[in-house]
Amino acid sequence: MNGDYWSIQYCPWILVISLLLIGFIGITGFRINNISIGKIDMLFIVFTSYIILSIILNGKPFTDKIYVFIGYFLFFFIAQLSIDNKENLDLIWLGLILILFAQAIQGVLQYVGVISPANIFFTITGSFINPGPYGGFLAVGPPILIYYCNKYIQRKMFYYSLICIGLFILTAIVLSGSRAAWIASIVGTLFMAKNLWFQNMKPFALVNKKILTCIAIAFLSLFLFFLFQLKMDSSLGRIFIWKISLSIFKEHPLFGIGYEKFGVEYGKYQAAYFQSQQGSSEEVRLAGMNYFTFNEYLKILIEYGITGFMLFVVFIYGVIKLILTKNDTCEQLIVPLSVTITILIFAFFSYPFSTIPISLLFFLSISIISFYEKKQNQFLTYKLPINSLSKGFFCLVLVFMVYNVSMKLKAIRIWQHAQQNLLFREKQSWLDYKNIYSLLDNNGAFLFNYGAELSAGGYYKESCLILNKTEKFFNSSDLHIILGNNYKKLKNYHMAEKEFITAHYMVPNLFTPLSHLFELYKETGESKKATEMALKIYQLPIKVYSDKVKEIKTNALDYLNEAK
Repeated sequence: MNGDYWSIQYCPWILVISLLLIGFIGITGFRINNISIGKIDMLFIVFTSYIILSIILNGKPFTDKIYVFIGYFLFFFIAQLSIDNKENLDLIWLGLILILFAQAIQGVLQYVGVISPANIFFTITGSFINPGPYGGFLAVGPPILIYYCNKYIQRKMFYYSLICIGLFILTAIVLSGSRAAWIASIVGTLFMAKNLWFQNMKPFALVNKKILTCIAIAFLSLFLFFLFQLKMDSSLGRIFIWKISLSIFKEHPLFGIGYEKFGVEYGKYQAAYFQSQQGSSEEVRLAGMNYFTFNEYLKILIEYGITGFMLFVVFIYGVIKLILTKNDTCEQLIVPLSVTITILIFAFFSYPFSTIPISLLFFLSISIISFYEKKQNQFLTYKLPINSLSKGFFCLVLVFMVYNVSMKLKAIRIWQHAQQNLLFREKQSWLDYKNIYSLLDNNGAFLFNYGAELSAGGYYKESCLILNKTEKFFNSSDLHIILGNNYKKLKNYHMAEKEFITAHYMVPNLFTPLSHLFELYKETGESKKATEMALKIYQLPIKVYSDKVKEIKTNALDYLNEAK
């Protein structure tokens, strides 16, 4: 496991504990006598309450990821404490431009081969694991830069510096190859341009609106068709993901499957689909082990049902209503509204709400919008009084959460050392795994690693216990392959076959599960099944060529030749 793997494990917890500490300081350090709750705040509180209620009603075990959402909730309200004047807003957005610039430089250097990307399977990722979220993060840059270029056009040195930064960011967005980021950035930029330059102009009033609408639809259709054709397999793959995702929704339409359950359940539904022999050869080729819907609105519908989806729609409508009902958008709202729109468009084709930096940007923007909405509509704002007793209660809750999160962080650190030293300090490492199990027993990554290490160490029964629990938090074809191997070692051939078959149908274009089934049937003396499996391996098209695949194909062909 490399440094990027451990960064993924640490980052959410560092974020959460930082926000909890900031919240504690905010409550104890500032003389806050009341909290203003506006319409957008209330809608967000209602949506958050529904998610928490959904988690409780779904019962234990709870996923660790709920802490991240609590962190976003705190961040939404904490951010409003730091935006009480226009200068602070400028510092926030100009600081973001510098961060985007640094990310753009890093990405361009990765693309030309000067530095290595965070993920070796891609040429450009910035500090992200995938170019998709990287492009989505950068996509908010052009609208913000247009605003500040327009604002500081008289300060030539600063103006031209912003132009250069913008060109770098645009280059990185294009190089990222993220079509969702391209679309989102264009829409956000058009919104900004409309508010800056076309708000009070009426040249288009002379043109027939129907003609303009037809031209716009035609242009959009051609552009989307171009993007669809640009990466045909990727486009078809997402359509297939949406197809399987809708089958999950159909079984849980009202209240959904629960918070952060999509990544766990998707593999099961994809396996069931292919096992029922419904999948076409093209779908078999495109299928992969997927954990994202590539459409956040569909994910909300699946995880929270129609009820949660409608609450989310009402919340978002409360935000964008400012655009729909006001002819003149408040100057302080132009940038956060453009950022919000950019992210909401990106969410149609990607997974921004599963990416911490983009999620923070989203909640920051909505927090700023809410702050200014309350200033403009004070008669609709409720003042929630804060006394010493309520402050003490909130502090106790925050202290309790800080303690829990710090213990989680400590446990992850012990896990890292145990995993890295397993070959050198085996006895102590196994003891460490056992000691931190109670703290990380709802962490899918930990459970999978623990079960895999137990299997590699020959503790097959113990590995089965851990991996069967892992399925509640994390699911993959690899997990079922390890389970199959465990049962095979324990001579439980029926369960081994079941697990290997599940692994195969989860990702039917993989050779490894078929190879395990082939070897299992040879070991159990089921020559007919072994021959059928060898023939299936021989006929399966190769999606990604490797020495391992070549070896599996050769073994199957040799067996078929011997069986003649």
